[in-house]
Amino acid sequence: MRFECFQQNELAEKPFEFIHSAPSTHGEMSEWFKVPVLPRDSAKRKTWSRSSPKAGHAKNRNTDEMYYVYVLHSTEHDRLYVGSSAEPDERLKSHNAGRVRSTKAYRPWKRVFLEEHSDRNTAEKKERHLKSGWGRRWLKEQI
Repeated sequence: MRFECFQQNELAEKPFEFIHSAPSTHGEMSEWFKVPVLPRDSAKRKTWSRSSPKAGHAKNRNTDEMYYVYVLHSTEHDRLYVGSSAEPDERLKSHNAGRVRSTKAYRPWKRVFLEEHSDRNTAEKKERHLKSGWGRRWLKEQI
């Protein structure tokens, strides 16, 4: 268990946390220890995340661009692949050229479903839905 409290002191207000030690095997009583909490230094923490500019942050995206959800069908292996892209024709070429690891082994691919969305978020939501159990059932009924 961890609790944070603040020391009431005229000189400085430093946070402390109480740490409960586990009982030992010799039957001794457990104790609470008062340990100072070190401030979290944001400069030392990892600041890169999926939503950072490296990953195509929304501020760096072209908001006028349309996004598409597509479904590919492997003609030789009878498999479906669901994806989203701003350029579905180029993406289909990259799938058939073997530049996508998850689809390389099941080439050639043929696009059987294409849906246009006004922004990337709605396209990604639709893509996640189509990858779910209900979405796959719906796809099989449509195709």
